[in-house]
Amino acid sequence: EDDATVGTDKSFFCCACGHQLCGGCGNPDALMKLALIKMRGPYSECINCPMCRVQCYPLTDAERFDRCWKLVHDRSVGRHTARAQFNLGDMYRVGYGVAESLPKAAHWFTLASEGGFSDAQFDLAEMYLKGAGVSRDPLKASKWFRLAAEQGDGKACYNLAQMHYHGDGVPQDITKVVKWMQHAAE
Repeated sequence: EDDATVGTDKSFFCCACGHQLCGGCGNPDALMKLALIKMRGPYSECINCPMCRVQCYPLTDAERFDRCWKLVHDRSVGRHTARAQFNLGDMYRVGYGVAESLPKAAHWFTLASEGGFSDAQFDLAEMYLKGAGVSRDPLKASKWFRLAAEQGDGKACYNLAQMHYHGDGVPQDITKVVKWMQHAAE
């Protein structure tokens, strides 16, 4: 039930401890402040992470990038490492607090994907499919889409079905098209 809000505008990533906080975390005051911050602007109020108590907002984009960088580089590998690597890659992809760099985004998405993080697997697969920041490689794209799809990512299931339909990087196979479309629909 809590996972339903992770990744939506009701959730946020603490760049100090690496937790992704969802709408069901039992901290309605912090979530209310987060909603107000998003409505009023990034410097309207202060919000602390309910897990580590470190200030999450307001921070500049560069401060958030620096914290995420330290989270990935200065701490030992833990259960939040893949999410932090994904967020670092996303910051590079869109230029959030750092100069935009698709090759660096692909690097961090690869590390997060190897750590089993399905959002990173999906985004890395799209980069390989489009040749964005990496050489176009439909075979690698199908690999990462399949891994994300096996974790229940509906968009990855759909994209994998499309690849099997068109024979892009994988053999054309109508039974796999139907299989992955059914998973996507579910």
